[in-house]
Amino acid sequence: MIVPAWCVKYVGVPYDRMDCYELVRNVYLGEVGVNLPAMVAPATDDARREALETYRGPEWRPVAIGDEQAFDVAELALPVRQEDRWRFLLVHLGVVARRGLLLHTLPPHGAHTRRYGPARAMPERFWRWCG
Repeated sequence: MIVPAWCVKYVGVPYDRMDCYELVRNVYLGEVGVNLPAMVAPATDDARREALETYRGPEWRPVAIGDEQAFDVAELALPVRQEDRWRFLLVHLGVVARRGLLLHTLPPHGAHTRRYGPARAMPERFWRWCG
């Protein structure tokens, strides 16, 4: 798997040092030159979903699946256990390294790249900074 050079400095950073939103913020500041607002880590999954919905301002535009490109932000649904059942909530972000390759972070692995696409787990939505 060919990983773009800009991704290398983020791969391996532990999740407890940089959660998914902090990864997006660091990539945008270091690679795109955009300082995204800080976000306090919410205590619950529902609060996290709501917080992730509000990080986007009018500077962000939706991107059709298949039209994503490097540095677009991907929103992913993760399974979340609530009482006696599982739900999938949009509680996770990543950055497109190149179409078909996502940079993201999850415990216990920390920041890493993984392929995505029709035969694999696919992000639900993509967003492009247009500010």
